[in-house]
Amino acid sequence: LGRKADARECYKRAKSLFESSGGINSNDPDLVSGLAFVLDELDLHSKALLAYDRVIAMRPGDLVALFNKALILDNSGRYADAEAAYRATLARFPDDPDCNAGLGHALGKLERYVEAEIYCRKALNKQETHSDAHEALGFALQSLGRYKDAELEYRASLGIAPNAPDTCPSPQRGGSTRGSAGIRCARARNEAHVAVPGDASGDRGQTRR
Repeated sequence: LGRKADARECYKRAKSLFESSGGINSNDPDLVSGLAFVLDELDLHSKALLAYDRVIAMRPGDLVALFNKALILDNSGRYADAEAAYRATLARFPDDPDCNAGLGHALGKLERYVEAEIYCRKALNKQETHSDAHEALGFALQSLGRYKDAELEYRASLGIAPNAPDTCPSPQRGGSTRGSAGIRCARARNEAHVAVPGDASGDRGQTRR
């Protein structure tokens, strides 16, 4: 709890510094992207979405902004909007495993399990150790009544991320309650270093993916 509190204070400080340097109205896409990440970490998701939209307007091919926008929508339970955002990202980056896994997760939540399986398998073709793709695939297969296959996928996910609390969903809960398939692996690979304005260490902005 202490670490979480310390991190939150750091994010609050970063938010103030980003905003004092122009905030969402800045013409620097890296600065606005950093602000968006901080806003998301502070659970200010609507503001984070606006900031990512600003980044995308300035830099349409920004994979981090495109993916994180989709991720926030997914985490917020806005699965139809998340689907559209993931598809917009995949139109530019069709082989990205996180985006394919995220789309698979959103489609599963929309009860389009056959399509979900397709995108989860696309993710695994590019990154066979993508635990979230295995998990989302397990949920899709479970929902299709393919329980043995689903078990294999859940076990694969647990083998990669054994401490994940929600890999084997309860049917009574309607499956995993985590918002997005991509979030755990994305953070594990590249937890962001948020370099705030005036901080000489590291690169500016953030790379959440």
